[in-house]
This record gives sequence, C-alpha cells and structure tokens, in this order.
Amino acid sequence: MDTDKLREVLELPPEEQRQRILEANEKLHDHLADAYDTEHPQQLHAHYQKRLFDNLHEASAFLGRDKPLSDLSVLALGSGTGFMPVRLLTIAPFSLTCVDMSAPMLDRLKLKLEATGHKKLKVVAREIVD
Repeated sequence: MDTDKLREVLELPPEEQRQRILEANEKLHDHLADAYDTEHPQQLHAHYQKRLFDNLHEASAFLGRDKPLSDLSVLALGSGTGFMPVRLLTIAPFSLTCVDMSAPMLDRLKLKLEATGHKKLKVVAREIVD
C-alpha cells in the first residue's frame, strides 16, 4: 500500500479502516496462496516445528489433561495453507479446526488434509475477528 493510500485509510472512521485493512490483507493472501509455503522458510526449520509440538505438550499438561495428544482438539487461527497443522497431524492425529480468511489458502490446505486421510477436521473460511 503506498503512502497516499495509507493516509486515505487512516482518515476513515475506525470501522471503515478495519474493513479496508481486512480486504487488503485477504487480497494479498489470496494472491500469495500458491507460493506461501515456500515463501516462509521458518516453517521448514526443524527447531521451529519442534518448539510448536513441545508447546502442544505443555498446553495439554497445563490444562490438566493426562490424555495423549491424539485426544486434543486444536484450533488453528490464521491457518493459511496449513503447513504447520498438517505437519503436526503426522505426529499426533488430533481433532483439528482451521480458520483463515483466504479461500485460496484454505483450498490448498484441504488438498493437503485430504492427502493425509485425516478424518477429525473442519475448515472454516472467515475473518478471525468474527
């Protein structure tokens, strides 16, 4: 967004600002859907993936659950193409709900999920603030 467009948006009432920003964000992510996984190399880093998986274990323990990770229900907000949720499903087949505002990103996610054969999942296209 160039400076003039940004000034224009900032002069709008807050609700209109919010809507314009959400629309721009959705348009950008729709455009990036095909290359998103390769454009975010931190997702490919083994340390990042391990840290996320460890956080699931810690969250499960914190909530007082002595059940295995496969009994967890995970809500992935801003899941995009699902790189990390799908990766985690290969480790623990938990119940998964993915939410993202970009339908093209979710289309790629659905293809990945279908390939896993995972059955306990739900994909929702909507703004997270809803």
